[in-house]
This record gives sequence, structure tokens and C-alpha cells, in this order.
Amino acid sequence: MLELKPAGHEPCLYAGLYKGERVLLKRQVDDIELATANPMTAQMVFDEVDDYLTFPFKRMGLVTLFNGIDVEQTRDYIKISVETYLERVCEKHMNEWMTLPRTQGKLTTPLPNRKEFI
Repeated sequence: MLELKPAGHEPCLYAGLYKGERVLLKRQVDDIELATANPMTAQMVFDEVDDYLTFPFKRMGLVTLFNGIDVEQTRDYIKISVETYLERVCEKHMNEWMTLPRTQGKLTTPLPNRKEFI
């Protein structure tokens, strides 16, 4: 049985030792991400998780994108960024953001002027 404990700062992140190896497991609804130094440990953890599921467990290999976060993994480091997410948001909304209506040479703002508070 997995004896991973929830991390105090993140309710969906679990940490602990599995057969003497440190394991981090991230759960997002029906997605599971696992971090461990040994690929065999990862397989054993996934096998154990699979035993408790009532639906087929799909193993996707190394993570490259998870919930909008880009993940680049090498032997020496793991880099995470939101570049793909930002590109998608900008592609969809940049034109309307860059063509805001102008009033007397200044950009309009949804906030009231300071004078209205006095």
C-alpha cells in the first residue's frame, strides 16, 4: 500500500518513501503525475495505483505538458514554464487588448477617476 502523505501547502500533492525511494505524486481530478529518481519505482507506484482504480489507467510517459504548464525534463534538471499557455491566451485575446478604444489620447480604464471619490 502507498503510504504517501499530503503536503501541507498543496492539497493535491503527496510525498513519502516508496520502497526506500522518495516519491512525489500530484493528483488533478483524473490526472496523476509522479516524480521519482528511478523509473522502476515509478512503474511500481503506477501498478499499485492501477490496482485501486475501476477504470483503465493510461500511462503517458514523461510529462511535457500538464494543466497548462510546460515541463522540460533532462538528466540534469526539470524546467517548468507557462509559455504555451501564455501563447494561447495572447493568440486569442491580444488583438482586442491592443485595440482598446482611446479617449483624448489616453487609454480608457474600467475604474472611476480619482476625482469621483472626493
